[in-house]
Amino acid sequence: MEEAERICRCHNADGAMEYWLEPDELAALRREIRVDPYWVPPGWKRGDPVSADGYALKAKMRVEELSKELAGLKREVSDEGSCEGDTAADDGGR
Repeated sequence: MEEAERICRCHNADGAMEYWLEPDELAALRREIRVDPYWVPPGWKRGDPVSADGYALKAKMRVEELSKELAGLKREVSDEGSCEGDTAADDGGR
């Protein structure tokens, strides 16, 4: 009996698509031992995050930082607007 093979593909570290053949039994074995076929190993270069969540964490921290900055700017603008409204009301009363 001829062994069936399947075509697999994945992006390499340089971003190029790589293709290879695997025996069908290997996919069944992976399912049996519960190996995630979509798991991506951590980067091997210095400075690469240990997990894929490293990039998401940096982005989340940046969004939080920008949100705080935006909230501060909104508060400043509303304070200036309320001060201008107070001076206009005071001038109208004279």
